[in-house]
Amino acid sequence: MAKSSQMSIDHVTAEEDRVAVEAHSRFEMADGRLFENTYHFLFVVAQGKIVSVREHFDPGYASEFFGPEVQDALIAGARTRA
Repeated sequence: MAKSSQMSIDHVTAEEDRVAVEAHSRFEMADGRLFENTYHFLFVVAQGKIVSVREHFDPGYASEFFGPEVQDALIAGARTRA
């Protein structure tokens, strides 16, 4: 569990019905370790509302940080939502 968390937006690009966001995180874990990852979010917008979101991050770094079991759970959850 994270003791503190921060997500920062680095870049935003919008074209037609898509908005791409590059971001990075900084989570201080309860044990004092820092989890810092990079992300790409793709938002699809219709009639002024977000209709879908896709999130991509560095799974190799997450696996090294949390262990392969967490990575497997994240991948399984993403497949369930797709």
